[in-house]
Amino acid sequence: MRQSIYSEIDKKIEKNLEQLQIIDPFFYSEMETIYEIIKGMDYLSHDGLVKGPLPYVPKEEVLLIAIEFLEKCNPKYKSKFIDDYEKGKVTISEEKRSIVSWNPNTLEYNVAIHDYHTIETAKDIIHEYFHALNINPYALRGSLTETVSLTAEFMLLSFLKEKGYNDYDLNIINQRRRNYLDNNLHFLKMMLLLYIEKKQKGHITRETLEKIPSTASISKSNFEKNLEKDLYSKRDDIYIYKYVLGYIHAKALLARNLSFDSLSEINELLKEGNFVEFETKIIGDDTPSTLCNYCTKEDFSYKLRQIIKK
Repeated sequence: MRQSIYSEIDKKIEKNLEQLQIIDPFFYSEMETIYEIIKGMDYLSHDGLVKGPLPYVPKEEVLLIAIEFLEKCNPKYKSKFIDDYEKGKVTISEEKRSIVSWNPNTLEYNVAIHDYHTIETAKDIIHEYFHALNINPYALRGSLTETVSLTAEFMLLSFLKEKGYNDYDLNIINQRRRNYLDNNLHFLKMMLLLYIEKKQKGHITRETLEKIPSTASISKSNFEKNLEKDLYSKRDDIYIYKYVLGYIHAKALLARNLSFDSLSEINELLKEGNFVEFETKIIGDDTPSTLCNYCTKEDFSYKLRQIIKK
């Protein structure tokens, strides 16, 4: 790779760090801790993946599922969702993706859900609507709202399993998050060290560049390709940290047998800006080095049940 790439990467990281101090001070101040959390997390296994297509499910059915789940969490959430849907603040259509857009000054929001015409639509409704439920006037920390939405998403899949929905189909939905998460983890293990060194020393050393392939478990050629790809990317890819950290936090919460009431409780803590209490409930007695233990390389693997002759 040409030498100028390294200096250009250095300049891009410097610019991003300046923006992060303003846009995401949480990530800026905690990136060293975040690296300690993610560095021990395994990449995800390719084994046990399942394939679609998913069966057709009408919009009316996914709406009833979402409403029932929200009511279990908090009856107020059910009423609010129905009101928002009737007012057109929640729409289910052929939009390319599901997303929440909101105004930081008025806190007004709109939730656009892509209609898959399958049970996956219900998953997107719950994930995105929980984002809407904790919009607040405080400095919103991206990884924390992702923690709530991912926790709700995983709880919904368990809820659907208990209702008798096909386990194989639910694993198709679950595994669609796998590649995105795994790619994000690879990227963070590769880039976070560079951000940390630039922040601490003011420059990136060749020593760090040379050790990243081994610490991130990627080949030198792939590391160089990814560096160049990130350099010319129009997106600020470092912000994907919130999905990986949110996933780790969600897994930690679920390991403590989180109830529907508790999900509502942590959501309200986030909405009210009670960050210390919120983080205490997520982290508990864990340390940054132990949080990743709730995640395994087999998280998205599906093993068919053995058929036993009687």
